[in-house]
Order: sequence, then C-alpha cells, then structure tokens
Amino acid sequence: MKTEIIEKVNKIGNAGGIITLIGKIILWIALVACILSGIVLMLIPDDMIAIHMESKATVEVNMPEIAAAITEDGKNDIAGSNVDSSFKVNGMEYGAVEVHQTENGVEVEASTDAYTLHFKNIAYTVFIAAAYCAVCLVVMHFIGVVCKKFKECETPFSEDIVTALRNLAISLIPMALFSTLTESVMNSLLTGNVDIILGIDLTTILLILLIMLLFMIFRYGTMLQQESDETL
Repeated sequence: MKTEIIEKVNKIGNAGGIITLIGKIILWIALVACILSGIVLMLIPDDMIAIHMESKATVEVNMPEIAAAITEDGKNDIAGSNVDSSFKVNGMEYGAVEVHQTENGVEVEASTDAYTLHFKNIAYTVFIAAAYCAVCLVVMHFIGVVCKKFKECETPFSEDIVTALRNLAISLIPMALFSTLTESVMNSLLTGNVDIILGIDLTTILLILLIMLLFMIFRYGTMLQQESDETL
C-alpha cells in the first residue's frame, strides 16, 4: 500500500508530465513552423526582395566640465569634426562620424555600414531556431521520462529514476553549449557583423550540476533501499 508521501510524489510526477506534454506540443508547433517558413523564405529569389539597412545613433555627453575644457583649449568650434572611433550596441558596430560641441558637453553622431538583408539570411536564422527547438524537445523528452517514473513509482529510490535523472543531466549539455552560439550566429546573420561567440550558459550548467547532485542523492538512497530489502 502506498504511503501518503509516495502518493504526493505520484501526483507531482503526474502534474509534471502534463506540463511537459504541453511544452512538447508548443515546441513541435514552433519546430514545424520554423521549418516551413524557412523553406518558403529559401524559395524567394534574392533579387526579388532585398532589405537595405543602415542604423544611426547619437551619443550626448552632458558634462559642463567637458565643454569648459574644450573652450579653454581654444577649440570652441568643433562642429563637423571627424572622429575615428567605434562602439558596439546590441551586436551592431557603430563608427563615430562627427562630433559637435553643445552647451553642456559634446554630441557624437555615429552610423553603421549599409547592409543588405536577403530573405535567405532570415531563412538561415529560422533554421537555427528550428535546431534550437529540436534541442529543447530532446530535453523535454527526458523531463517527461523523469516525471513518468515519479508518477508510477512505488518508491523514489529506484534504478529507473536514477537512470532517468542521469540521462536528463546529459541531455542538458548540448543546450548549455548551443544557446550562446545560436544567439551570436543569428545576430551575425541579421546585422551583417560576423561575431560568433562560443560560450557556455552558466544557468544551464548550474541546472546540470543540481540534477547531477540529485542523481547522486537518489543513487545513494537506492543503495540504502536495496540493503534494507536484503536485510528484511
């Protein structure tokens, strides 16, 4: 006969299974939508539609000390002066073009190089999003397996649950590596500035370590359960 605690574990596993199923449905819809839209975008000729993009930015530095220093140096008329510097915002690299003196400081005008965005670039980003959905589906599958094991278990300390936790932790490793790379590749395709970053998602790494910790705890509990059963 199941104890009250085991019944609660079963209920939590059942609720987790329902939530996981909903997540799988959403991810499958997103995956199919990304693939179909990517195929449609790939079929559009490059010369049919092209998006020409150029961004501009204005940086204002309101510091009276700067204006006073410029005036003291005898450079009270710097309108239209060229500036050789650059900065990056949201993956876009801006080159400073002109600097103007204001009453309270300076104003710098900056712009990016003109970039032509074709539908094929958008298609590539959509396919990358589809690949990320596929990685998430794999993780959701193993989460569903863990929830199912908890739903059906007579005791949480069993080899099936230990194995399911270990597999879940392993399935999260590609996501930790893929998420940062995906974001940088998509930004590079959409902005024209190639800036590929190979990083690790620390949040996912911490989640992997937490699941591995649970894996070791449940593994130890399973060993104690087996010893107890053999003693009886």
